[in-house]
Amino acid sequence: FSGDQECYYQDDLRILCGLSKKEHLKGNEALLDFRTSRFVLRISRDSYQLLKRHLQERHNNQIWNIIQEHLYIDIFDGMPRSKSQIDSMSGSLAGEAKREVNKVK
Repeated sequence: FSGDQECYYQDDLRILCGLSKKEHLKGNEALLDFRTSRFVLRISRDSYQLLKRHLQERHNNQIWNIIQEHLYIDIFDGMPRSKSQIDSMSGSLAGEAKREVNKVK
């Protein structure tokens, strides 16, 4: 599925592709980052309400709990944005900053 992902996720995907054994999981810094941080999802208020209502109507409480536990949902007011508008807000020419850039040394 790597071809379906944005180009700025290629480093993360390369790391995940190298994990094939249980021993690889232990002490892997990238995996620790995935477990301790939340993925940021930018979504309009209308889309957020539709998602929440859809999951509640179908009694998908487990999925809603997973979303709340593992995603940071950044809700904005206004119309849903196009892919080009989202891309213009999510990094520059080089993409998103790597996780280790913001770590205290």
